[in-house]
Amino acid sequence: MTPSPYTEDSLVQQTTADYLEQQLGWESLYAHNCEDFGTESLLGRRDDREVVLTRTLRAKLIELNPGRRGGEGEVGGDFPPRLSSLSKNPLSIL
Repeated sequence: MTPSPYTEDSLVQQTTADYLEQQLGWESLYAHNCEDFGTESLLGRRDDREVVLTRTLRAKLIELNPGRRGGEGEVGGDFPPRLSSLSKNPLSIL
């Protein structure tokens, strides 16, 4: 039996990735079954349960807020806030 060309990847994932790339300039990466894990890995995820790409998010938050710097112990606190602290109080970022 010949596999169907109509798969979730071809109908949904690839179509959406192409649209986001062409219309919004987004980058898409298909890393299913080929991703490694760890802070220096391809996506910087600790494991497959980590859905937020914190390394990329943190870099973009810093890029979009150039005047807002602050590390541990500095005025302004930890910016951007650690996601672990946001899980306790998600509105603390506001």
